[in-house]
Amino acid sequence: MFNVVSHIEKAISQGRYRLWVRLILKSGDFIGRLTGAQRLSRLSLRGMIFAAERDNDVPTLEELLVRYSRKHPVSWKILQEFSKTGKLTSDHEIMSGPYIDSEVRDLIKADSLRAEGFVDEAIAVLLKVKGSTLDLRQQVTNLLRSLYHQKQDHLGIAELLIRFIEAEESEILIKQSVAAAASSEAAQREDLFAKAVVRVRRDIERVLSDRSAFKRHWKDAVEGAVSLFEIDKAVNIAQQAKMLRLKTGRILEDLIELRVDVEPIRHVVDEARRDFLERSGVQKSFSHPSKAIVVMPAAAVRSNKIDYSGFRADIRCCIKEIVATLERDGIPFTIKGRIRTHGVLSFDKPYFSYHTVSDDAKGLHFKETDRPSLFSFDNHGYAGWSDFGSRPYSDLSVFDVDQLEADRFFKNDQQRIFSNRLSKYAQEDVAETLPSAFIFVALQVIGDAVQSLAYSTPFAMLDEVIKTAKREGLSVVVKRHPACRSSQISRYLSDHQEDLIVSNGNIHDIIPAAKAVCIVNSGVGAEALLYEKPVYIFGRSDYMGACFVCETAQKFAEIFLPDAVKLNSADLRKFWYIFRTRYACDLRDANAASFWIETRVRQHLKNLN
Repeated sequence: MFNVVSHIEKAISQGRYRLWVRLILKSGDFIGRLTGAQRLSRLSLRGMIFAAERDNDVPTLEELLVRYSRKHPVSWKILQEFSKTGKLTSDHEIMSGPYIDSEVRDLIKADSLRAEGFVDEAIAVLLKVKGSTLDLRQQVTNLLRSLYHQKQDHLGIAELLIRFIEAEESEILIKQSVAAAASSEAAQREDLFAKAVVRVRRDIERVLSDRSAFKRHWKDAVEGAVSLFEIDKAVNIAQQAKMLRLKTGRILEDLIELRVDVEPIRHVVDEARRDFLERSGVQKSFSHPSKAIVVMPAAAVRSNKIDYSGFRADIRCCIKEIVATLERDGIPFTIKGRIRTHGVLSFDKPYFSYHTVSDDAKGLHFKETDRPSLFSFDNHGYAGWSDFGSRPYSDLSVFDVDQLEADRFFKNDQQRIFSNRLSKYAQEDVAETLPSAFIFVALQVIGDAVQSLAYSTPFAMLDEVIKTAKREGLSVVVKRHPACRSSQISRYLSDHQEDLIVSNGNIHDIIPAAKAVCIVNSGVGAEALLYEKPVYIFGRSDYMGACFVCETAQKFAEIFLPDAVKLNSADLRKFWYIFRTRYACDLRDANAASFWIETRVRQHLKNLN
């Protein structure tokens, strides 16, 4: 029966046989209720709940969960997706079901508190939950982790995950251990980092030595090996999986392609792996004289479903060019490995690092921008941490930018982006009717690193925009971030249905029609500048020199004027030219990118010397 359910869930998630699957589930539910076959009824209802989740059909999902709670034991797992709608409160009808135990009630209470904005109170509730099963303990840990993430408490996450993996000594917990290592780096706790890395390596070996464990955890073992830069081991694991006729998809082929692609910097990858082993006490450390440091990120070899095509290869391209420049110029350098992406770094010599920031100017930090294959390089960090972002328009050396060249560049950029409807994240072309006059608010993921640069919470921003829009006789259109699953955001949007319109459409349809665009510091703001729209920013960003900055409460209400822009047309084009060609490097032209990065690396070293 479990295999049947798995096949049905897979068919639903892949959108296959929709009519037949739903007919089977409804028939099973009907027969189960008619004959009293509880197991058949339960499995059919679960399938229907899963289908409603995939269809984002909240009313049907809510109705099915209420039915389920009246006759079957309810786990947090089955409620998890519904909780993200913000509707699962402590007094919801589901809570009256006779089969919800006290621990699940505590999880619901904690999630309800989070949706209301009481993060510390939610944490306090969860810390008291013992967890009678492994699944429940994992759910509690995941909820706590998301709450600490929202508070940007990296030490809290690291200590939480280390406690969890140490308490579950007999379990294989590679993903959790990798996450613990990353958070330990962010918290600058090398003792916790060592424990996490040792656990990753131990669990990988357990997977390799037990056939049953291998079948269940080989993908996690691949991810763990890649995260520790053990690429050959990851390839071997995938090859074993294929020999056992397990479904490997493109995993093996992608790993082999990765191994070929990193060959020019194989010595860098090996040194990064050695650095991890030394830091975790597995291998004796040694040092050699160097004049620079290159930080090799695990992000360069890992992958994610939301990546644009070629994203990780772009990161490797930057590293290859940096290393090649140092080697050509005979500059000895040390390699440091890093699992965590965002973080504050500090070294006593020049260094080069991906997705990091610093308080001094010793580092040259590079990161993808809002545009695929366009990477910023800055000696303080990226986005609002960047030195570029801290400079007003008058301090950007615009005097040496040829106006005709800037105009031509801007027009070509508009044509390429608009005609291809390009954006950092995939956009849906949804047929929807927008109001005739409105302010557009693009939201971000709560807990995202750049949210720490916000002058305002997203909720305070929305409150002020709604109030000002009413004064001006304008509507407010809101679009959630594609990766946002926050119940707190869901609750706010639900509570303010009369004040705003939630759009699921393409930003290339929304931005051109808007009177103004409001963001904390989302990349949507840069896209709006290309449309020559007024942009009001409620946090620090690298493009803030071309925006109205709302750094205090009520500032937006004071300065807002529909259709009024910060820079005139000529100045905006000069800003855009510098923003896209001097602050950032376009990797699509390999030869030009190689020369650009080489020049930038040498300039960085020269400035420090």
